[in-house]
Amino acid sequence: MDKAQTLQLIENIIKSNKTQMHNISTILEKKDGDELCSIAKNECDFGRLLYENEQHLKNVMGSLFYDKIEKLHEAWHVEYYNIYKILQKHIKGKQEKKGFLSKIMGDKKISDMEIDKAKLYFSELKKAQAELQRSIEAAQRRLMALNESKFV
Repeated sequence: MDKAQTLQLIENIIKSNKTQMHNISTILEKKDGDELCSIAKNECDFGRLLYENEQHLKNVMGSLFYDKIEKLHEAWHVEYYNIYKILQKHIKGKQEKKGFLSKIMGDKKISDMEIDKAKLYFSELKKAQAELQRSIEAAQRRLMALNESKFV
């Protein structure tokens, strides 16, 4: 993987995490949506990109940078799990809505109290996200400064 491909990979990692945060925020604000990322750190889009390219990223970023990002990603998932437990009931309810009575009764909505609780968890998730974002951007700057020969 050359320098341009590696930088594109980092951009994709950043984008995937922003997308995950946006999806969570949308569900919390509108009580709508049906796309939650996996609670398993290696199954979300961010994790798949990170772990599928682990050896390459360790080689070019250095193990310290990679390990820090991995630990922050894991911490993000710990915070996310609290929100997931609340939101997955709503998502599951929407997916199970098939019968006539369900159509009349409407979706299982998240209660306002549950939303408030999830929003508190989301504020903690945003802190974890900000720290993760700073570390990824620091790694990105480091990669941009490296000579192309380091990527072979």
